[in-house]
Amino acid sequence: LPAIVTMIVAKDLASNKMGNHWALRIEAAFTLWKACEQFGPKYPALRATVLKNLYEAIGEDKPLTTVFGGLVGISMFGARPVDAFVLPSAKTMWEKWSISDQNTNSSSTTTTTTTKEDIFQCQQALLDALGVSLRGQRGGGGGGSPTSPNDNNTNNNGVSMTELSETFGERLVPLHNECTDYRLCFI
Repeated sequence: LPAIVTMIVAKDLASNKMGNHWALRIEAAFTLWKACEQFGPKYPALRATVLKNLYEAIGEDKPLTTVFGGLVGISMFGARPVDAFVLPSAKTMWEKWSISDQNTNSSSTTTTTTTKEDIFQCQQALLDALGVSLRGQRGGGGGGSPTSPNDNNTNNNGVSMTELSETFGERLVPLHNECTDYRLCFI
């Protein structure tokens, strides 16, 4: 399993950054989830150890490729891990990436293009993770939706869904699993 985790969270997987290392990270994350599902009953601490490693990958000081792998990996395990590990820092990550993306728009070097690609991929992985959380379903993770009504519109970890809505805006609409007027419109 350490080799699979490395494929998910390594800074560089090849000397050629133009290869599709994003797809490799996604496949490795799925493989890791399947391994935890298969061997988890025999090794009770396996899932917790894997999730700890993936959580460490989404730290502020980590490269974007590593953060992407961590987000994708955590998302594979379902809504509860996403709620616990991703939601508390989702707003901060998004705002940081939005500022970085604005700063890279001022120049047009190859490094900037790569950085923009990395930011875009991380933003997409974060939105995918939010979708897992909002739908409250994914193989292996289970758990209730953080959007279930409660007194102060927060999920079980104290994350304000109002704040997330303000930060992500309409990007959250297609991630919900419920029918809304927005989803019923045909253009």
